[in-house]
Amino acid sequence: MATNNDATTPATSGEIRIDWLNFIEALKSLLVPQQDDRPLDQYLQFRDAVIALVTSENFLAELHNVWSNHNDNNKLLDHKVKELLLLELRAFAPAVAVANLASNPPEKKSWWRSLLGKAGTTVGSVKDLIPDIPLLKGGLTVLNELIDIFKG
Repeated sequence: MATNNDATTPATSGEIRIDWLNFIEALKSLLVPQQDDRPLDQYLQFRDAVIALVTSENFLAELHNVWSNHNDNNKLLDHKVKELLLLELRAFAPAVAVANLASNPPEKKSWWRSLLGKAGTTVGSVKDLIPDIPLLKGGLTVLNELIDIFKG
């Protein structure tokens, strides 16, 4: 995963794409079948479709446009807010990695749910900060629903 963890780096348009894809990649590691919740397996097709949507070129292009202020509706997303959102996105993949290294199997369910909660908060942050573009808002809504389903 290529990330840029320098918080002083200006929030450029390309960063959101990289950081979003890194966030989604880490999230995918949590959206897996659970041995003690076999009915969850019935949502795997939904999971795959949602992940495909929020990593699609159309979705990423819209996110890039919003991030780059190429959209006339997006004059409120200032530089500092962009930096903070990047920090939130960038924190997730290392948090998942740390939890994987530090957890014993009995603790796994606890940290897994906690990380899914954090992912949901991050998706909510992105959704709250972007203008009403149906593909983005809809994609973020179904991604948050997917997280809630797997969180249980």
